[in-house]
Amino acid sequence: MNDSALANLIEAAENIPYGFVAVKSIEQGSDMIALNGEFSKICGYASKEELMAASGGVYMNIVYSDDLRSVLGEVERSGSIRGHHSCRLITKQGGLVKVEITGVELKDPVYGKVHTLYVTPAEDWDYGDTYDHLTGLYSRTHLIHWVEEQQQNNERQFRDMPWEVIYLNVVGFREYNEIYGYDAGDAFLKRFAGLVRKTFQSDYVARAYADQFLVFCSDGNIGEKIEKLRADAADIDERFPTRIEAGHYDWNDQNITPEMAANRANLAFESVRGEMDTAGEYTGEQAKELERKLYIQNHIDTALEKGWITVYLQPVIRTLTGKVTSFEALSRWNDPKYGLIPPGLFVPALEEKDISYKLARFVIDEVAGMIARFERDTGSRSLPVSLNLSRKDFIQFDPFTELEAAVERHHIRRNQVSVEITETTVMDNPEKIRKEIIRFHNAGYQVWMDDFGASYSSLNVLKDFEFDEIKLDRVFISRLNEKSRCIVRNMVNMAKEMGIRILCEGVETKEQAEFLLDLGCERIQGFYYSRPLPYEELMPYLKQSGTNPESVSERILYDRIADVKFDESSSWLFAVHRGENLEIVYRSPRLRKEAECRNMEELFLQGEMPRSDSDFSLRMRMAIDSAVLTGRKEILNYYWNGVYYSVSARMLFSVNGVSFCKVEIRDTTVISKQLLLANADPVVQCVMNVYDSVYRLDLDTMKVEVLASDFIYEKTGEIWGLNAANVATYIQEEDRERFLRWFNPHKIRTYFHNASKRQCVSAFRVVNGRSVHWEEFRMIRMGREGQVLLFLTPAVTPAFGHYLALQDEYESQMGELPERKVSEWKKPAADHPPVPARNAALTASAPGGKSGGSVPKNCSARSGFSEKSSMWSGSWMWNITGSCPSGRTGAGEIPGSAVTKSGDRIPPAWNVLPQRRFEAGPRYPSLRPTDRISLPSSPAISF
Repeated sequence: MNDSALANLIEAAENIPYGFVAVKSIEQGSDMIALNGEFSKICGYASKEELMAASGGVYMNIVYSDDLRSVLGEVERSGSIRGHHSCRLITKQGGLVKVEITGVELKDPVYGKVHTLYVTPAEDWDYGDTYDHLTGLYSRTHLIHWVEEQQQNNERQFRDMPWEVIYLNVVGFREYNEIYGYDAGDAFLKRFAGLVRKTFQSDYVARAYADQFLVFCSDGNIGEKIEKLRADAADIDERFPTRIEAGHYDWNDQNITPEMAANRANLAFESVRGEMDTAGEYTGEQAKELERKLYIQNHIDTALEKGWITVYLQPVIRTLTGKVTSFEALSRWNDPKYGLIPPGLFVPALEEKDISYKLARFVIDEVAGMIARFERDTGSRSLPVSLNLSRKDFIQFDPFTELEAAVERHHIRRNQVSVEITETTVMDNPEKIRKEIIRFHNAGYQVWMDDFGASYSSLNVLKDFEFDEIKLDRVFISRLNEKSRCIVRNMVNMAKEMGIRILCEGVETKEQAEFLLDLGCERIQGFYYSRPLPYEELMPYLKQSGTNPESVSERILYDRIADVKFDESSSWLFAVHRGENLEIVYRSPRLRKEAECRNMEELFLQGEMPRSDSDFSLRMRMAIDSAVLTGRKEILNYYWNGVYYSVSARMLFSVNGVSFCKVEIRDTTVISKQLLLANADPVVQCVMNVYDSVYRLDLDTMKVEVLASDFIYEKTGEIWGLNAANVATYIQEEDRERFLRWFNPHKIRTYFHNASKRQCVSAFRVVNGRSVHWEEFRMIRMGREGQVLLFLTPAVTPAFGHYLALQDEYESQMGELPERKVSEWKKPAADHPPVPARNAALTASAPGGKSGGSVPKNCSARSGFSEKSSMWSGSWMWNITGSCPSGRTGAGEIPGSAVTKSGDRIPPAWNVLPQRRFEAGPRYPSLRPTDRISLPSSPAISF
């Protein structure tokens, strides 16, 4: 039919001799679009207007209740009111008129799917009222009447014989019709009807509605018969795994009518919907459930209008921080008659009646309103909320359009709302849901998969659909054992490999929360933290519990952890680096255990890392600082309480200046002790808990042996030539000349030749990767002449004057050395290993010592700008020296004529040196306020 087909039919309807009515689809409410006068007469009304007013304009309101389910069942089976069927309509006088209806479906550009029904009064209802046209079985109505007659005529037989009433349903038959066609569906039902009659060997069998059947059986062994029917039905069509739901009622009370018995069998079937391996048995409680279900369906509008239904919010917690990261919206029905009705009762009841869309629309608007209200109350956009959409929601209305309207109406951001879709929703109509997910994503909403793992097709769904987050079903952690732990562990790792965030719901115990944290499950939700709360209780809860919502920047930072796997078998920690602040946010299970066993807990306490003078804390901070600065792994070695440790720090990622680092701690005692015992004197082992690096100097052979080293370019056991070129590459440029005067092997030999001289000490700035810090250098004479031990440790005392005085005393006792020995000392040694390029090119790669570059961005140099008044660009200090007015080159003021701005070329006479800002204080106790620690080069700035 063309686009004007409906209009043409309506126009011609008044001229046809039978009733006509055009009806919107069931999904749209079955509203009557148009009808003719003949249809009004059939129903006993004087005019079309009178019928429309009496029925509310809804076709289903004039279908007799006993036949309504038959009509709806036909719709469920075929997807529309079409073909031929019979029913009874309610007349104006309250009576019933039996009619035959032929339905035709068409698509209209205005109304969408429309059913045009042609109605005639039934002249002969004998067959239509008695038998099902398709299967030849009795109709439900006739079977009930016949059993009533048999009960009255053969009262003794019915009283003395045990009767069972069985209700059967073929699961997924609507999908079968959609896939294989209605002709195949009709053939399937005919074969299934024959199996039912054969299996139960009863004459009392009826096709109740669509794919549902009713049996009155006087034989026993009902359970065995149901199982046999299931086995035989599996062979009807090998393409379709036939599944059967069943319920039965033991009918032995003759005061119960056949109609009541059939209804009770139906209730038993409803009680086990979704359970294909059992048969439900009627209990008295099911009647109460039916009453409550009907109450829910009839009072949904009143409940929404009067506020019986409200939206609660349940916090979702970030495992690493304990902060609230989002909320899930959950509806609650507090009824004046039944009290608190669980969602597990009222949601299925509404879906069964196809009116759950009313609840979904209400929740969408409430969620958007709550987000806007939270922003007004707190000034913060830290209330992301997820809401659930069911299979029925996507059938009954357009959730995306509804959500878009709510977002615009309440002026909130789309990234504050996430949509949760269950696996069953996806599998009900995969192509439709795929398109809906794309719509949500394109608009800026996140889409989560709810109840992951609750069904057999979870992995296929995850493979074929794009989800931002998956929510593990609570069943996996409800009873933790080795199998469930293994399953959850692999699910978490799989999600991380796919780059999908993961949330586990149903967390109720501390054991469950800690287990999920150690697996790397980023977020958890459950009664262990909080029950669902109304909005009015939300702010008091956040204040009392201290679980404040995380900020937007925190959310961005910690969401990146989704890609990071947690290794339970090794010792490591996560640290968040915020410039001067360093916070340990997680310790692996093995690290926690080892720290406790070795009395090291104070070194790895979770929380902000204390600013102590602890040697280990200081060095670990330095390693993390260097890792953040270089973007590369930095390693330090440490000896503590008889154990050698290798600590490696690596920056995983950085967001807005905040860096997330992983620090691994390995026990290297066996390896380190083997090297030390083979190569070192006992005195070295005694002082390893104090010093970073230890070297043996052989002044006779001019060799250096690395006994232990904290430098990233050195390995324990290395031997290299002792000369100025080799050693000086590790010293900051400003200190090299002073270092070479102090660390001269010929001066050292002369100094220690005096028996009273056993050690000499000074302090220099050393370069370790891109980390620069002050170190104390201490040389101690060994027993044999020409053998010296060199120890390096952080210079933790502020008395630099003392170090300089010691060096002055040392140098004053040394005379001028012959030029030959000086040249030998400064001559490079051929056997020294290649110096790392970053150190070898220190002067060449650094702005210091170069000229002709450009002034850095956000930075300018003006006349009168002296060396000691350096300028800042971000966190970098630019120390500029130039030619003094007198013509002498060196530190002083920039020539008066020189005025530069960002981007200008630097005059050839100038030197520019970038320096990192380090504040004096507990973290760097060796620094005075006037001290500067220079870095070898500036990242991202080239001259």
